Amino acid sequence: MNVIDKKSMLFRRRNIIDSNIFDLYSTPRWGTELMLSYINIPKNYKILEPCNGLGSIGDIFIEQGYNTTTFDIDKNNKADLYLDFLNYNKQNEFDVIITNPPYKFNGSNEFDRKAIEIVKENGLVIILGQLHKFESLTRKKFYDEFMPKLILVHSKRFVINGKCGIGYCWFIYQKNYNKETILKII
Repeated sequence: MNVIDKKSMLFRRRNIIDSNIFDLYSTPRWGTELMLSYINIPKNYKILEPCNGLGSIGDIFIEQGYNTTTFDIDKNNKADLYLDFLNYNKQNEFDVIITNPPYKFNGSNEFDRKAIEIVKENGLVIILGQLHKFESLTRKKFYDEFMPKLILVHSKRFVINGKCGIGYCWFIYQKNYNKETILKII
């Protein structure tokens, strides 16, 4: 069995900004590293992690030498800039936007849509989400317009608070991509 850093398994809830509850689920390091072994991101690409939290995704890109910018809405978290990504409007600045958005928004595809809107032409948007994110008629409308280029489904579940979690996958969109989606089990 692989030894997993306890910090990468940290899962906690906390109240922030106007009593809204945002769930902070720190992505296990092995999950991000495994995803990166399946896609090629050139080192000269500008990367944005808009929901940096404890830095579990952003730190990996920084450690690997990518030009990485991190945002977070919560000033108690680790970030270069503290702002609400959904209100960020600067377009064509980043080649790749990667995040594990707050669950409150993850199911609605708001983060996906915003990231696709502002990423550079033909840029990548990589969103970690639960497998059930495909379900519902509302989400079907979104996927009719923005189907991922690649979906990487984790065969190993993420552990939450020492208990078996649920299935996760990486939704990898490429702006202006309109061909068939590739599905890989990793």
